[in-house]
Amino acid sequence: MSSVNQGLTAAQRQQLREAFDVVDQDGSGVIDARELKMAMEAMGLSPSDSEVSDLMRRADKDKTGTIDFAEFVSLLEDKVQTSGAEDIEEAFRLFDEDQSGFIDTANLRRVATILDEEMTDEELDEMIRVADRTGKGQVSVKDFVRVMNKSGLF
Repeated sequence: MSSVNQGLTAAQRQQLREAFDVVDQDGSGVIDARELKMAMEAMGLSPSDSEVSDLMRRADKDKTGTIDFAEFVSLLEDKVQTSGAEDIEEAFRLFDEDQSGFIDTANLRRVATILDEEMTDEELDEMIRVADRTGKGQVSVKDFVRVMNKSGLF
């Protein structure tokens, strides 16, 4: 299995593992097309039904209608390894729900709630302070790209 995911960082492999485990609720070690779509959506991707069907067809070598974690990694590692500013800007848009062009504490609170992360206002404010170069209490796309590139998450 190591040859399947040689190009992935530990964080990227962990992201795939978490997405897989979330949708493999019965712990069977395999997921079907519906679960594959849910996993991809949990990773911030927006696959169409036809794309998911095509991906399943390519990955499901034994024609069982399911794929295991190794097949899942093989299938999605290219999508996870992308590191362009375009991907980071897409992630920014997920935070910037009000389309103001900035991320503020309210945006972070909404995402933390969706992800079921318990964070204090102080922690959220600190995240904004770290990324905000203007001191206005909000993070621009440029600041977000800088922080994400520095963090190695993208």
